[in-house]
Amino acid sequence: MADLYPLYADLDGKRCLVVGAGGVATRKVKALLKAGALVTIVAPKASSEIEKLAGRNLVDFQARGFVEGDVEGMALVFAATDDPQTNRMAAQAASRCGVWANQADDPESSDFHVPASLTMGEIGLVLSTSGASPLLAVWLRDRAGEALPEGVERLARLCALLRGEERFAESETSSWRNLFESGIIEDLARGDLTAAEEKILETFGAAPDFDMSAVL
Repeated sequence: MADLYPLYADLDGKRCLVVGAGGVATRKVKALLKAGALVTIVAPKASSEIEKLAGRNLVDFQARGFVEGDVEGMALVFAATDDPQTNRMAAQAASRCGVWANQADDPESSDFHVPASLTMGEIGLVLSTSGASPLLAVWLRDRAGEALPEGVERLARLCALLRGEERFAESETSSWRNLFESGIIEDLARGDLTAAEEKILETFGAAPDFDMSAVL
């Protein structure tokens, strides 16, 4: 099997199908909703959480078995029932329509894997074991998350604001690295915006036009 290509998908407003409505499917539904996807769920019965989401019109829940036409018009399909045959049918139907599918019980047959992820503001930490062990991926994600320095979320917001000004956006890569290594993340962690702004001036030879309090 070739190496997997890492990809961060924008699913905002995209239609996604989840086949199944048990615990695994529910976790996938919640993650999809967080990403802004328009979620359709097909299953004979739903978990209590999915029933609540459907009652609030946050998902389209259809209480029935899967049929091949369910995959039409979908951006992604998640086959997450406790029945391997149904999962296989859903994945195969998706493949015939040119839609990527993830089989919860068969990573080898999936078009994509869902990595363990951690979101901290603008920072997204994603770890995958290429389907070898999802539990190991979660464990590694947690260890990596603990290693992130305090203030990293504020530094990410600062970078986004700086890149919004042409003079900073066009700066050399080496200048950005110098900024990251200047100790600015410690300044941001303790809320010392004056020290942070001084480091920006020292690094780029210019101070930002925006209000530095926007990074807090």
